[in-house]
Amino acid sequence: MHFFISPAYQLAFFRLDDKFSLDQAFYDRCPPFKIQGMTDKYSKLFLKLTATALNQPKMLHAYHPLMTDVVSATIMEFTQSGTLDVFELTSSIAVKIAIVWILGKQFYKAHADDMVQLILQIEKDIASPLNSFFPGWPHPPCIRMQKAIETMFKWVSHEIKLRRMVNANAPVQCDLLQLLLNCHECNVLLEADISRFMLTLFLAAHTNTAANMGWTIYELAKHTHLQQRVRAEVVPTQTTESLDSDSTFTDFYPSSGTRNLESHMPITTACIKETGRLYMKLLLLRKSLCDAQFGGYKILKGELICISPGCVALDSKLFEYPNVYNPDRWLPSNHKSTTSKPKIIPPMNMPQFGIGKHHCLGERVVLMAIKTIVLPELLRRFECTLDSNEQIVIPDYFGSISSPFPKHPIRIKVVPI
Repeated sequence: MHFFISPAYQLAFFRLDDKFSLDQAFYDRCPPFKIQGMTDKYSKLFLKLTATALNQPKMLHAYHPLMTDVVSATIMEFTQSGTLDVFELTSSIAVKIAIVWILGKQFYKAHADDMVQLILQIEKDIASPLNSFFPGWPHPPCIRMQKAIETMFKWVSHEIKLRRMVNANAPVQCDLLQLLLNCHECNVLLEADISRFMLTLFLAAHTNTAANMGWTIYELAKHTHLQQRVRAEVVPTQTTESLDSDSTFTDFYPSSGTRNLESHMPITTACIKETGRLYMKLLLLRKSLCDAQFGGYKILKGELICISPGCVALDSKLFEYPNVYNPDRWLPSNHKSTTSKPKIIPPMNMPQFGIGKHHCLGERVVLMAIKTIVLPELLRRFECTLDSNEQIVIPDYFGSISSPFPKHPIRIKVVPI
């Protein structure tokens, strides 16, 4: 996608000659949007600190109570009318969760709702055809996007200045921004540099997370028998009043740091995997480092290779009835409910989180949020069913910058339990 919307592509569209380079066209796509992220020597440092903020048990345990409060309040707000727009809910939750671990509690209190609208506006304008084919031109999507980015930068820069001036007796905040400010190597960075990196993280954190949550909730509302099974797994056998969400989280990620992603909540995990298989069609682009033979094809060094999990996921040779949402296919073969088992093996079974060096740093936080906060908070309170007036649901694979949202809003009914 980056290649097709690049300035180099536009040139090639009108004049293709021997000097044209496909891989150069692909990488030339980056400059128009450098404002969205860091490309200098500090990128690796930022990514290292991000991995720390996302994966350390101490950090995860610090985030969880606040994330639970945020998700609970958001769900109650959206369910007041008895129906809700699924993806509007999950978008709000995804951005708010990102605010908590990136910028902390005080920033959340000051800017949460406005920040949600800013991120959604930026993503919408990035995906605009005008921004794709004419980046940097003074057309409405570009003007709106730049204005939204400037507003976010102003808020983040103000937060950075406040923290750099804070006295030693002030309470220590546990979030990514504080990790950056505590790092000696980051002291030379300007507020704008950090703000750009923060925007990159927000864009990376929102779409895939919101889409995965949204399609999972939609399928559970569509298949109420699955919803009952997931509810039995994510909601402890306690009354609503006495439910302690931290007990579910502690099982998922003990303070000792023992990681138990696959075995914890197998049915819920299977639903998340099946959502990824059926809906998340993220392309994986790589550059060949050497000449190779694969599947009868000769691949030359330097060529771009596109791996399409979407095609693999719908291959009937690998998945029985590939167009059917069937989480049981992911359960262990000795499980009583297993009707079919994929022939592929991990880690390729959850392509929405990437693979290898390009694996998503936020997988652990996303799974933690879905399995121990979002689904428990929603399903312990409500029975969810599709709105009877709901039209045919079609994923829009061209309306977002990564994972698809539906072409039209999906509304579900929520009935208190």
